[in-house]
Amino acid sequence: CTTDSCDEGSDQCVSATDDSACSDGLFCNGVETCDLTNDCQAGPPVDCVDGVGCTTDSCDEGADACVNAPDDGVCTDGLFCNGVETCDPVNDCEAGPAVVCGDGVSCTDDSCDEGSDQCVNAPVDANCSDGLFCNGVETCDPANDCEGGTVPDCSDGVSCTADSCDEGADSCAHTPDDFVCDDGTICTSDVCDPGLGCQNDVDLVACGNACELEVTKGAAPIVVAESADVTFTFSMTNVTLPARDLTVTSLSDNVLGSLPGQGDCPAVPFSLASGETLTCSVVDTVGGTLGDVHENILSVDGVDSVSALACSGDADAAVQIVGAIDPACRHACHVRIKFLQTLGKSTKPDFFRMNGSLDLPLTYDGTLHDFTLTISNPNGIVYTATVPAGGLEGTKKYVHKNKLAKKTAGIYLLKLWPYPVLGNWRFRIKAFGDFSAATEEEMTVTIQVGPDTFTHTDTWEELKKGWQLKFNL
Repeated sequence: CTTDSCDEGSDQCVSATDDSACSDGLFCNGVETCDLTNDCQAGPPVDCVDGVGCTTDSCDEGADACVNAPDDGVCTDGLFCNGVETCDPVNDCEAGPAVVCGDGVSCTDDSCDEGSDQCVNAPVDANCSDGLFCNGVETCDPANDCEGGTVPDCSDGVSCTADSCDEGADSCAHTPDDFVCDDGTICTSDVCDPGLGCQNDVDLVACGNACELEVTKGAAPIVVAESADVTFTFSMTNVTLPARDLTVTSLSDNVLGSLPGQGDCPAVPFSLASGETLTCSVVDTVGGTLGDVHENILSVDGVDSVSALACSGDADAAVQIVGAIDPACRHACHVRIKFLQTLGKSTKPDFFRMNGSLDLPLTYDGTLHDFTLTISNPNGIVYTATVPAGGLEGTKKYVHKNKLAKKTAGIYLLKLWPYPVLGNWRFRIKAFGDFSAATEEEMTVTIQVGPDTFTHTDTWEELKKGWQLKFNL
């Protein structure tokens, strides 16, 4: 590794060291040197230690340089929540940023769970509460944040309570409303029970004079030739609501007089239980001349056993005297009209009654047309009322009955039946209403049955409480 030469000036040999002659071309084992005595000497290896504990120190022969590679794994402390530690080539191990567990949802409680190495975002419904009861319980949704609650269902299933939510009491309120329970019947006390609903208990005091007798009267036979025995049957039923007994105090007939003691009619007074019907009959001889119509009217008076208020009812039956048919008056010979007007002396509506005949074919169907009754005088219409088509029920004998007419006006009873003896139809009408315009003795009765009109004008007889007309056509 020396370069040998002779130095003439010094008269000696000169040996100069040449380190390059010793180089093995490698970096990492250090720089070789030439020793005059020992020849080539290996150099000390390159010291790549950088004094940084987390770096892996090595010599890169290819790059003729030291490599100090940071190793984050050397720095880890085994904990999750304080973040990931890293190796800095200059500053050695450095702590990582703590794990951020905030999820951006305001109602969750965010925390780091070291045991499971993960974030926990626990929903807390209380974080959403607005302090109000009636809009429901708010809840925390981990994805959608606070959500409104379901409004409490305050319905109690009781139809008569007003259901609402009371914010002050944090509860539902169910206020009973008695008005909802009104069943339209004066005989009940209408009360809303919060637990049971509407209670419509019978209140007899409130019933006032709501007692009622239903009275019917029949005659057999209804047609006699000049003179015959006729059985008159009287029937009365206690139809008072609410149910209670009545005491019948009077039983009379306008022709036969007082009925108790006649036939099998019982003595008065007698009790008639709720729904009970009493029937009795009397035989009487009826006679007269051709065309006479004998009309018997049954009147029954009773007393309410609870309120002591009176109630009454009446019914009529007619017997016709016939003989050889007179062709001159074949179709409507026998008509009798009674018209009673109370002239304001009662709170009940005025009353009208009429029996008569209509020249209709025996095949007529009573359900097909309107039946209109009109009373008029020279001043105009006194009264009019109609039973609409279909209002008459039956097949051969037709009947219409409207009990409300006693209070609200209208045709109370209409009966229409064929009368083969004379080849026409008989009818009976009972009506209620305002007849105060009946101030003239000349009046006209008009009956309109579908396309057919029947009219009779006559001079009426003034009675103490109304008017009456009897005529033959």
